[in-house]
Amino acid sequence: MDKKYFRIFALALFLDKEENIVIQDRRTHSKAGEKYGIFGGGVEEGESSVEGLKRELFEELGYSVVDPKLWKTKEIQIEGHGLGIFHYFIVPISHGVAFNEVKEGAAIKMKLDQLLTLEGLEPEDKEVFEEVKRAWDDIKLML
Repeated sequence: MDKKYFRIFALALFLDKEENIVIQDRRTHSKAGEKYGIFGGGVEEGESSVEGLKRELFEELGYSVVDPKLWKTKEIQIEGHGLGIFHYFIVPISHGVAFNEVKEGAAIKMKLDQLLTLEGLEPEDKEVFEEVKRAWDDIKLML
């Protein structure tokens, strides 16, 4: 891993063509005090971002993602840690994920517009969701 980054992350944006999104409710299972988040997590040493995403989604959801599509990579400064690199993947909701079997927190499915008004989103996540909204016409082609 590039020493410039304290950690590399791989995250899944579960979406469908009707502008629904599934996020993780972490209010009962927070690692850093966050209320809501995006499924996925840190990439381990020796893993690619796709391998890390697949492992994280299996750990969190018991789900084996087949063909995640990299949408965006961002550098984000994490207070108290340093610079992280975040890989965001598009995963269609229709791929048969059993969101009723979430192992870490819970899953919430809602319209993207509704999500953007949700109180308690981390600023970095809200920024990503706003970018998803702006790029919706292109993202829809990935679903």
